Amino acid sequence: MPSPENLEPLARAIYRLGLVKRDMVRRTGFEPGGGLLPLAILQVRDGARVKDIADAMHVDLSVASRQIAALIEAGYIERAADPADGRAAVLHVTRKGRAALKRAHERIVSAFAKALADWSDEDVATLTRLTERLRADYERSISPVAEEVAA
Repeated sequence: MPSPENLEPLARAIYRLGLVKRDMVRRTGFEPGGGLLPLAILQVRDGARVKDIADAMHVDLSVASRQIAALIEAGYIERAADPADGRAAVLHVTRKGRAALKRAHERIVSAFAKALADWSDEDVATLTRLTERLRADYERSISPVAEEVAA
């Protein structure tokens, strides 16, 4: 298990990485603000409900609902009746939404290309692998099953 002396600097580095993430999204020019993440999640989880998006974002349902509503108004997402439960709605990314997400992704990749111009492919691959490992381990640690085991 890592020592607190190593975990404290990691926590601070992750906080600062959050600043990079917010700036990165801002520089994409994506509108509506705050909608890039739910749109990206829905691109992967087509046919999800608002609750599924909220869970994936680790936010309250009301937060996800507001962001989804703005994306629907912008024409990036559409609602459809859930084939399994006609009382519920599922969400789908529209052609306009896919195009906006593609443009935002291209701008983010371009920003990383500029920021990491002096990094080797090996360094980028190592960072990617360790970042994905951190994300997956964190997700497992906060899952309901992990929380039950810890209790």
